[in-house]
Amino acid sequence: MKSPWLLILVASWAVYPNSLDNSFHYDDSHAIVENPHLRSLDQIRGFFADPSAFSREPAMAMYWPVLLTSLALNYAVGAYQVRGYHLVNILVHSLVALLVCLVVAALSASPWAGWWAGMLFALHPVHTQAVNYITSRSELLCGLGVLVAFYLAGVRRRWQPLAWMAYLLASLSKEAAVVLVPLLALQELRRPAPQRDWKAHLPIWGLTLGYLALITANGFLPHSLAQEVRPLGAQLCTQLKALVFYLHLLAMPVHLSVEHAFAVNTNPWSWAVLLSLLLILSLLWCAWRSPRAAASLGLGWFLAGLGLTFLTPINVLVNEHRLYLPFIGLLLVLPLAQLRLRWAGFVFLATLGLLSFERNRVWRDEYALWGDAVSRAPQMFRAQSNWGLALYGRGQVQEALAAFERSLRSTRATARPGATWARCTKTWGVPPRRSAPTSRLCPWSPAWPGYTTTSGACSWPRGT
Repeated sequence: MKSPWLLILVASWAVYPNSLDNSFHYDDSHAIVENPHLRSLDQIRGFFADPSAFSREPAMAMYWPVLLTSLALNYAVGAYQVRGYHLVNILVHSLVALLVCLVVAALSASPWAGWWAGMLFALHPVHTQAVNYITSRSELLCGLGVLVAFYLAGVRRRWQPLAWMAYLLASLSKEAAVVLVPLLALQELRRPAPQRDWKAHLPIWGLTLGYLALITANGFLPHSLAQEVRPLGAQLCTQLKALVFYLHLLAMPVHLSVEHAFAVNTNPWSWAVLLSLLLILSLLWCAWRSPRAAASLGLGWFLAGLGLTFLTPINVLVNEHRLYLPFIGLLLVLPLAQLRLRWAGFVFLATLGLLSFERNRVWRDEYALWGDAVSRAPQMFRAQSNWGLALYGRGQVQEALAAFERSLRSTRATARPGATWARCTKTWGVPPRRSAPTSRLCPWSPAWPGYTTTSGACSWPRGT
């Protein structure tokens, strides 16, 4: 095939032109719009020293200095003109798609498989969250750095200093970059024993230890691990079930949402957990028995890419942007070298592109995004809370209060949504309805993540 790279590049840009005017969303408010640290390039040095520079709110601290540097450059060029931010996200996504083509082609010894992988990655609707959600640029930059490092250090075994630099930049974009360590180990295990060179990866291991020491010293790692979200047992059961849910999303990307109807599972003997475990073990056995070495590497890649979600406290149980790197592993599992671009293949790729194009429309503003989330998961308190703020932004105060009340009734952890409801009711001067669950309220605490943003949103003039 002539110019396969050009086709992937064109596909990457062809599905996102209607996203350029989409608004800032969700964490973008405190991390970009209200973040004073981004408004001067003189602050860049501080990004690499202080995790609290990530946000206006200290409780939302993240150590992602490369991401912040890119956002500060965006602001320096165009302030809050959102098109510039989206153009950078699409550019990085297109580069990652090209690297997916390169890596898969090399590992499967098939340029055709690489082309299919690059096209599927570029067009798949599950990536619309990572591309449209500007703060999720951290996923894009992390994926770019990890792929460069893996290709140079694990596939080609050349230009090692460049691989180290790419890994360092990926780590400073998002902590998920540490997945490179198990990926390189899996790649070495694919080789015959005499060809394995573990010593070549010592610099990567050293950089990983240095990175972990750095985020421990600056407080980012202890702060992240100290969050009391749910017991470890419940986290493991829930994320095991999430693996199967992610596979379903990738196979049938027609029910995408910023907030999925997904519940915590605390019982390791429940059918959902046991069947999920059985399916994952079955896939591992099939991959191990497969004559294609890339299949076992790919499934290991998928599981390693989602491994951090089992061990770290996370508030949102499942998130589509977490699939950005793991998805590449599944592309290695698929027998793409045997496919040919006939009419069926063309229709399949076109369908993925159209689904992505349509999904971009949901991200046009907060009203559309959270309205879609509530329609798909009305029982999720985060969807109802953000839907309430979106309604208030359009001047629909009573509807907003009703959304907050539904948020209170849909969650056991009622402290934060309850305090949000009470805060907004008091600020807006609207008396609560008798049916409001006032017994479930608690004091409004500045220590909570989201305090400053929600407090400010409650104080906006109606309809702005």
